[in-house]
Amino acid sequence: MRLVYFLLIFLLPLSGCQPKPSIAVDAVAASAPAADANSFLASSRGINYDHEFGHDYTLRWADGPEGEAVGGGSVGPFEDSGQNCCISLPKQWRSGLKLQVKWTALDLSTRKSNKWRTEDHQVELEIPEYRAPGDLYVLFYPGQAVELLVSAHEPGTTGWTGREKQPPLEACTAKHGQKECMKSFPKYPRDSNEAFAERMRKKCTPDAIKKSTYPPGSQAACQSMQKECREQWVIKDKKMCEFDYVEAE
Repeated sequence: MRLVYFLLIFLLPLSGCQPKPSIAVDAVAASAPAADANSFLASSRGINYDHEFGHDYTLRWADGPEGEAVGGGSVGPFEDSGQNCCISLPKQWRSGLKLQVKWTALDLSTRKSNKWRTEDHQVELEIPEYRAPGDLYVLFYPGQAVELLVSAHEPGTTGWTGREKQPPLEACTAKHGQKECMKSFPKYPRDSNEAFAERMRKKCTPDAIKKSTYPPGSQAACQSMQKECREQWVIKDKKMCEFDYVEAE
């Protein structure tokens, strides 16, 4: 019944969701480039060590055709974009292999204001020396710093040579602590009863009901939902079902 009540009250995106940067990069590799005897196909793979920004990025050869992307993806804090096909690299590394990384950074501190702030960035980086085939990693760090790396090993494993030796979350908590690193994340899982109750309270204030796009009915839906919360939901604290409940920091 929760879903019914939310549709009656809101018909809006859930406020606890964080929009993730998106990019249509699947068109980049509609057909994978061919590798010859002197080259290999590397999957591009984004890793985000930045706990304050999500990143939507595109890769191009610095000296390649203008506008022709060779990779890209989207990564939220501590995320791994997974392996995205494909970029052709020489088996024998040579100097001068330069990529343009162009990305949009989404400032997650603006999530609660519903006025998301973005920043556009661009940099040309040389792919550092590698001795064996591997994935092409695009590593995002705080301060809008970026590192490129070709590696057959993943962050935190033996053989990984990235700037940060640990996986993203572990690297962040070691420096800043769990609370700071997780500040951009919702307090409760988005589909939990606690998260539903939090959104209910925000949407059922007198001002919110008054401004609702779908009155009348909002107040009745709020009351019905509150009754269900009180009587049926398995929830951390039943006081969370009250409209005047105040979340502890």
